[in-house]
Amino acid sequence: MKKPSGIYVEEPPIIYSERVSIIEPTECQPVLIICPHQEQYIGLMAEEIAKKLECYAVINRGWERDCKDVDFLKDKANCNSISHLYNDVVREEFLDPIFDFCHKIRKAQFINIYIFIVHGFVLTPPGQTDPEIVLGFGSGAKKLTCERWRKDAFAYALQTEGISVANGKAKGKYAGASKDNLNQLFKLDTPDWNVDNSIHSLQLEIDKSWRENAEDASFCADAISKAIETLVELGDEGFDKQLNLPEYG
Repeated sequence: MKKPSGIYVEEPPIIYSERVSIIEPTECQPVLIICPHQEQYIGLMAEEIAKKLECYAVINRGWERDCKDVDFLKDKANCNSISHLYNDVVREEFLDPIFDFCHKIRKAQFINIYIFIVHGFVLTPPGQTDPEIVLGFGSGAKKLTCERWRKDAFAYALQTEGISVANGKAKGKYAGASKDNLNQLFKLDTPDWNVDNSIHSLQLEIDKSWRENAEDASFCADAISKAIETLVELGDEGFDKQLNLPEYG
């Protein structure tokens, strides 16, 4: 994979390009953070999570999603849309690093790969206090993108950190269930990767209440990082608590 040119700063190293930032740790970790859209403080949160966990990340900095078709000359592409990601330019900048990092994790012989796709949303009606994070795991699709027990373990860890959580409503806009949704990438047979049940992908919708300022965003990023650590440390042991989470979206 040809990586965009740029400069390395801090640890883990970050490669900055005009439209996409790539974070690659010095030691391989089985976690990949993806930020497909430019939203208030979401890029910052994705970067902080990756730094705290010393894991991989692919962060959109310049592609604008408000478009029907890709126009790379105008920086127009929806990086959460699989069909847009297979455009040559978008693929080179955003999709190829995702596959590259997953190959590196697999080569390091980790049994499981965890992908967290971070988005922002606004509660309707505004001022509602619950939920603060909505988890999309493919509910309503033919195949879940993350096993329910792993999703519940992650949700419980978030709750332990003081974050209120809901499931994305089945087939709803926060479910991560659409065939064209990035969350479904590894549950489809593509020219790059066959269906892979050892890749566990979760879509995280983070309410605006955690994105009003850098301090709140950093606090939430820290809570998410701790919850990810808890989930990864479980391995394949399972999770015996039954969560009755509300649905949203």
